[in-house]
Amino acid sequence: MSPVSQDIQEEERQHRFARNLRAARLRARLTQAGVAEKLGMNDEVYARYERAKMWPGIDKLCRLCDILGCSADSLLGTDEAAPGPAETPVSEGSPAVRRVLRRLRKARPRTVRLVSRMLNDLEACVGATPAEGDGEDDEGSEEGEEGNHA
Repeated sequence: MSPVSQDIQEEERQHRFARNLRAARLRARLTQAGVAEKLGMNDEVYARYERAKMWPGIDKLCRLCDILGCSADSLLGTDEAAPGPAETPVSEGSPAVRRVLRRLRKARPRTVRLVSRMLNDLEACVGATPAEGDGEDDEGSEEGEEGNHA
């Protein structure tokens, strides 16, 4: 591999880290100044991380993970579920949401309960809270219930 292509790969890695860092910070609902303060550093130094102008040291990377509640793999983009632009919220009227809702309306109650539990687990993993009005009262329904499907 030529030195030029190595430089390009390094630059791409740094930009990926910067995007993932910003996405994780926004998910944690923190400002750059807030993260910088928790790290005990100047705001401008932290901002350089998000602008892909500077890499944090290992100790700062570990602290960032603790502060933002994420893994180093997700920040570095070495895991399969790295945060980034693909995680933008989907609007309720989007075609993808309408498709899912259509399928859920036709699904058996057992399937709906399973999907609901999966969503609860996913939300717990990323620290999200269910939207208001998301009936989480499926504990009273019986597991064997199979009727009422279209």
